[in-house]
Amino acid sequence: MIADLDTLLTALHVELTDRIIPSLGTGRSGPGKPPEVTDAELVCLAGISDHSFPRTTGTPQAAVDRIFE
Repeated sequence: MIADLDTLLTALHVELTDRIIPSLGTGRSGPGKPPEVTDAELVCLAGISDHSFPRTTGTPQAAVDRIFE
């Protein structure tokens, strides 16, 4: 399953970087240092986070309590 997820995320990153983001015509520019993480990387991280972290119910503190039990 992990290999399939790696392949999916690699394909998503390439598609975002090569086709989708450039077609939107929006680039990051302006003062300050350039971002350390690209938009494509953020999308991939969001996708993997849904599979990596267990879903919890209740308050955020309840989730933290369950993690450290």
